[in-house]
Amino acid sequence: MYLEKLDPEGSGRFAFLAYDQGLEHGPADFRPNPPSASPQFVLELARDYGYSAVVFQQGVALATHGVYPEVPRLIKLNGRANLYKGEPDSRLLCSVEFAVRALGARAVGYTLNPGSEQEGRMFAEFAQVVRDGRSFGVPVVAWVYPRGKAVPNDTAPEVIAYATRIAFELGADIAKVKWPGDFESFRWACEAAQTTRVVLSGGVKTEEPKEFLDVLSQVLEAGGAGVAVGRNVWQRPAVEARAISKEILALVRSYRP
Repeated sequence: MYLEKLDPEGSGRFAFLAYDQGLEHGPADFRPNPPSASPQFVLELARDYGYSAVVFQQGVALATHGVYPEVPRLIKLNGRANLYKGEPDSRLLCSVEFAVRALGARAVGYTLNPGSEQEGRMFAEFAQVVRDGRSFGVPVVAWVYPRGKAVPNDTAPEVIAYATRIAFELGADIAKVKWPGDFESFRWACEAAQTTRVVLSGGVKTEEPKEFLDVLSQVLEAGGAGVAVGRNVWQRPAVEARAISKEILALVRSYRP
């Protein structure tokens, strides 16, 4: 029911164009290719190639209000800067109500950092986001990134599977996780998630688009529901960003389990 906001055709597949990195990573991500890394261009790509939604923090959503309003917005509700290097502590910055009523969100997202000393607070905050999402009729996406001194390897297969299970246990509709390195490990993560859909976190830009597309193919074959990709698209020149967008959407749309 809730996923229809992002998947009106009921395909069970999703391709999100992520543009929430500015708060978490800082401005360095946007220096290599400024024209392609503008929010307007990202919205244009989403419109032209049919991404399920663009991912914005509150401020970017406010700045682009009315720009390509037909493009679904997935509003990220929490975040933190990358300057403090202590235990991850990502706090709620935008309410579900504001995201839906003021920003027109079709979905909301929240980052969880299992393994952090602050995980208990984040879990409780996210559980309330899920309840609020139900009240406002929008799906909830969990960015699940195990981090902190208790997590020596955040892409270990057992850690990624635990991440998707946490998303399921807390009520997420979709879990976004990193690539654990191989097909079988990602399949385990999808199995651990039960009814929660699992999408790949796009991560840093690969040298060649084919490297990224090969991983995405394995994700879909392993039972993944798609991808949330940012830097692998908009850190490339505009022509290449369009080309890889076309290939990403073709893969996601054409895959049949």
